[in-house]
Amino acid sequence: MAVLIAWRPRRGTPVGIAMALLAAGTLSAGAAAADREGSRFVRETFLAPDPTWVDNAGLGSITLVQLPYADPGSALQQLFWNSSIEDVAILPGATRPDAFRVRPARIAADGALLLTEESRNRPLLLQTYGSSVRFANARLLARAPRFELWRPHGQPRLSLLAAGFYEDGWLATSSRITVWPQAGARGPRQLRFTVSAPRQQPGLTLSLSAAGRTQELRLRSGQSRALSFNVDGGKLWTLHLKSSRVIALGDRRVVGVHASTPTLQPFETRDARA
Repeated sequence: MAVLIAWRPRRGTPVGIAMALLAAGTLSAGAAAADREGSRFVRETFLAPDPTWVDNAGLGSITLVQLPYADPGSALQQLFWNSSIEDVAILPGATRPDAFRVRPARIAADGALLLTEESRNRPLLLQTYGSSVRFANARLLARAPRFELWRPHGQPRLSLLAAGFYEDGWLATSSRITVWPQAGARGPRQLRFTVSAPRQQPGLTLSLSAAGRTQELRLRSGQSRALSFNVDGGKLWTLHLKSSRVIALGDRRVVGVHASTPTLQPFETRDARA
């Protein structure tokens, strides 16, 4: 006896397909939104409003100098968008942006930035993400997020390098400020900046060491202190800073306190302030 079995489609099948399509659409929309958010973050964090701002400056061949605590991803973005960057120089403590050839650089005792013969007379693109720099004989031409474009007059010569002073105001747990002697400098100069302990964190101690002397500065939670140091204009001088408290940020930086960008000014006498 033949048995006839009537086949009926299961109602769950079209419902399941519809749910799968809905989930796929949701995931696709979420991925697109995440991609847009990622693109916006890159534009606002790494790039100028015009990504080809270095090329558009019309300066010819440029040398990119990676300062200490530099971010390799930021350097790669500049190299991708600006073909006029023909060389990459790496200072001690800086990270190379990729596996391609880079040229080592160093700073002499008189502040001279020692580069290759080809790079020495070029305009310089310096990454300021993790360091602040000032030249004795160069003109600042333009700024972009995390970068400054300078044109030296002759051999590039630094007057100040603050390594570990991040662009967003954080200070690396171990950082330093170096001031180089200036030709014809008369008397001392004043180095000034402000440090602040993070709010909603316990107090900490900031160790300040220079010229063989160390001072311990205690900061309460949220407390700020304006600091000033007299620096001999004719000598090389370095201040080392070390925080007793370590804060690990989500971007893998290890920091301790907030700090303003250091400034170097002529020494003010009491008569001059009056």
